[in-house]
Amino acid sequence: MMVLGRFKEVWRRRRRFPAAGHEKAGFAAEAQVGHLIEAGIADTCWRVFHGPRIPAPKEKRCREVDFVVIGPDEVWMVECKHWSGRMEIIDGEVIQHRRNDHGQLNHKDTFAIIAHKGDVLREYHEGGMPTKITSFVVFSNHNLEIPDDIMAREDCFRQSDLLELLPSETKKTQPSELSKESASLVKTLETVGSWDLVNLHGGREYNGDLLSVSEDSGVLHAVFNSRDYYDTIKIETERSWLKGLFNPSCQAIMIKDGKEVKRCSVNPSASLQIRRAARSQATTVEWRHVTRIDLMSKPLHHNMRK
Repeated sequence: MMVLGRFKEVWRRRRRFPAAGHEKAGFAAEAQVGHLIEAGIADTCWRVFHGPRIPAPKEKRCREVDFVVIGPDEVWMVECKHWSGRMEIIDGEVIQHRRNDHGQLNHKDTFAIIAHKGDVLREYHEGGMPTKITSFVVFSNHNLEIPDDIMAREDCFRQSDLLELLPSETKKTQPSELSKESASLVKTLETVGSWDLVNLHGGREYNGDLLSVSEDSGVLHAVFNSRDYYDTIKIETERSWLKGLFNPSCQAIMIKDGKEVKRCSVNPSASLQIRRAARSQATTVEWRHVTRIDLMSKPLHHNMRK
């Protein structure tokens, strides 16, 4: 009976959760834009923040921005979209016509949304703001058909257009340090956090707020609220048939700033709960399916989500 139980356990552990094609492409495109920005501001005083979630207390939520780029006396609010097909604006709302299934998606006023996030940042930041705040949307898929009247907008860019804005390409003499207002804004953004990221076996990623772990998780449950103690959890789970039958180990490695701080056993049948981005209900994930967790959110902001 024990052998049969272990056989079932290994079978469960080997289940794969592949990333959806459009999600994988979107994550890769956003990462590429991030690398482009980082390369373009290298060796300057400019700073870039990936995916900060700015608290908006009046809206009872946090507003995520793909990238906030801070220059000597300016701020860019950057939204990245990896859409395909064709887009148009009807009655102020951005409509995407997809090629693959001939369907369409209403993305509301995408340009106004990112501009509003700039207003949210201005309201949240306790201090003076840099002189210039610019918001724009970067469309990273060159196959997307964008009408000329939309491309003529000051807040609409192709990925190649973004390159021309970066300090490395403008060939202008750059100040050696940030203004007092920009430096103050950097300190504010260093405190807001982003999404937690749960990686599953097979490549799927869940980004959202990690809310809890079940009591039967063992040591992980006891230290769950000690986020200053670790920022990453790696799960090492034996998934090979031979080793899994004789030594079905499942271990958590807690890491802080790239260094291991604790290692403990995990009950593979125990679970965590993550409230994923754009979802109202929490998703339950068993530890046997998790490979890594990056803790980047601020728990104090969890209750601000609708």
